[in-house]
Amino acid sequence: MIDTVWPADSVEFCPHQSASDIFVCGTYHLEQSPADVDANTIGNQGQVRHGKCLVFQVTASGGA
Repeated sequence: MIDTVWPADSVEFCPHQSASDIFVCGTYHLEQSPADVDANTIGNQGQVRHGKCLVFQVTASGGA
C-alpha cells in the first residue's frame, strides 16, 4: 500500500495498448483558513493548494 499523503482525487489508466499497466493518481489539498477570517478576506488572498501527480505501474504478484 502507498500513502499518497493527500486524498486521491483522480486515478486514470493509460489508454495506449502497450502501456495499459501504467496509471496516474492526482492528489489535491486546500489548506484550511483560520476560522476567524471572513469569506471576503479569503477570496482576496486566494487559496493555498497542494497537489501531486503520481505515476505507477501495475506488476504481477504471486500472492493472493
